[in-house]
Amino acid sequence: MSNSMTLPDQLTTDAAPGLLDALREYEGNPLTLSAQKVSFVGGLCAQILFAARQKWAADGLSFDIEGSSSGFEESLERLGFSADTFIGG
Repeated sequence: MSNSMTLPDQLTTDAAPGLLDALREYEGNPLTLSAQKVSFVGGLCAQILFAARQKWAADGLSFDIEGSSSGFEESLERLGFSADTFIGG
């Protein structure tokens, strides 16, 4: 069974420490993030999410982002990431 976490509306630099702390609480367990309400993702938070996805994959655990908003996807694309990098198994 996967744990779930809802991402905040604004993933700004100010939100980065809280995001990192929240993700650390789920280390070692499958995790599904909801990005439904996200309207902005900054570079630092995108890097944190990318690194977390890689860590979970290295540990053989699922790390999924579901229900992504257009703001989430557009922010990632502006930063040079494909939303597919984060969304899905």
